[in-house]
Amino acid sequence: AVAAVLDELGAAVCIDTSRVFATGFSAGGNIALVVSCALPDRIAAVAPVGAAYQPGQCRGAPPVPILAFHGSDDIVVPLGGRDTAEAGTLLPVREALDAQAGRNGCDGDVTTTELSPRVRSLAWSGCEVSTTLVELDDHGHAWPGHPLPFGRDVLLVLFAGNADQPPDPLMVAIGEQPDAMADNVLLTNDDGDATAMIWEFFSGVR
Repeated sequence: AVAAVLDELGAAVCIDTSRVFATGFSAGGNIALVVSCALPDRIAAVAPVGAAYQPGQCRGAPPVPILAFHGSDDIVVPLGGRDTAEAGTLLPVREALDAQAGRNGCDGDVTTTELSPRVRSLAWSGCEVSTTLVELDDHGHAWPGHPLPFGRDVLLVLFAGNADQPPDPLMVAIGEQPDAMADNVLLTNDDGDATAMIWEFFSGVR
């Protein structure tokens, strides 16, 4: 489907086919990575945010530059992963990035750079293409630098449900409550702006 969209866009407008990038949040971040692995000749780089990494994905895929972001306090997609019958299996984020680093030809060594007291960049070395994870403290299941434009009360209703709509199924599956979910998606570290960092990353890919 993504290949078809790219074909249609390319037929309608003039695009630089060597500079097509993928990004996304949560499950969308995982989809962006999968798309980059499935279409390595068409996706120049990928930047997943708060992604829900699945076991075995992208096995044997060619190298692709990656810049990932994840909050240390994320309860929806925990940094340490999850393996439950109710919510399924998610890889620990560093394990997922280690796998990507292996595909990217990295030597396994990781250099940690403090970007701020609450933000650190983990860069794998010796790679054919760049492989970096940005970890953020005091950050939940949110887009870094951009808090949601909703009040807590709106989110409580969204997660709790009502007479016409059941409680959020993901919340139920992971065993959380509406107040915890609302607080977590509102917990946003503004020391780093993922949008600006992703744009800089994509702009530097050649």
